[in-house]
Amino acid sequence: MQMRVLVALEDEYRAYREVLAAGFQALRPGTRVSTTVPSGLEEEMVRFDPQVIISSRPGSADTGKWVTWIELPTDPSRPTVVSFDGRSFEQSNPTLNVLLEIVDEAERRPRRTG
Repeated sequence: MQMRVLVALEDEYRAYREVLAAGFQALRPGTRVSTTVPSGLEEEMVRFDPQVIISSRPGSADTGKWVTWIELPTDPSRPTVVSFDGRSFEQSNPTLNVLLEIVDEAERRPRRTG
C-alpha cells in the first residue's frame, strides 16, 4: 500500500505546509501527500485516509487507525509531539530529515483497521 501523509497547518503557515509536502514528495517519491488547514482536517482524514498526520493541532491519545500523529506546533518554543499507537515522545524543532525518519518508521508499522 502506498504511504499517505496529510499535512494540516494554518494558512498563515501555508508556505511551510507546502514546502513540507513538496519535500516529502521529492524525497519519498512513492509517498502521496495531501495538505489542508486544521479546520478541514477531519474531512480530509476521512477522504484521504492517511497513515501519518502532521498537524499544528494535537492528536488524541489513541490515534485510531492513523498509525502516526505528529503535532507540529507553530510556536518554535513548544516541542513537537509524535504519537505512535498511543505512545508518544517529544522532539525539539525537528528537521525535514527527522520528519522523514518518522514517516519511514510509520511505514514499517502495521496499519490498524479500526
